Amino acid sequence: MERSALNCVLGYVPTVPHRGYHGTAGRCWDFGVAGKDQITERQIHHYGSGLKSLVPLSAFRGNPSDSYLIKAGYAGTSGPLSNIHDDGFASCAMHARPEHFYYNHNSADYGQNFLAMSLGSGAYLVDNEEFGLAVYSGLITGTGEAVEVRLTDPRPTEDYATNRNDDHHGWGYY
Repeated sequence: MERSALNCVLGYVPTVPHRGYHGTAGRCWDFGVAGKDQITERQIHHYGSGLKSLVPLSAFRGNPSDSYLIKAGYAGTSGPLSNIHDDGFASCAMHARPEHFYYNHNSADYGQNFLAMSLGSGAYLVDNEEFGLAVYSGLITGTGEAVEVRLTDPRPTEDYATNRNDDHHGWGYY
């Protein structure tokens, strides 16, 4: 992958401790085109979030020692789930301004976001120098040399185990 493409995506996909902004692509205008409430404001987890998440996830698979890539990519690929209402309706995005903090009432282009979430979903077991062994989309059980990972991502299929002393600094299924 071209480093310039990765840098371009990372330039506007933040990793901040906020459910709405962590991993969301900087979209501000699509409500005026495809939204029911045509307001110009930042969109939380619009389809750009899911699609743009595929770039850092791909880069992470090639360089699993770069924990920033998994943080940005994982947040963007899991964000589309937050736009699904309790009744199953999938909103195109959520309005970000505090006075408008609600789901848009049109699904518009949510299909692209769901596709990206499906393509990017997976469990990632990471041996981080700062935090130790961590899993994205899973639960770790076991102690000592071998651990078991129970998958909790949107499309779980199997359980996996890995040895922490092997050469895998990042591990996952994709």
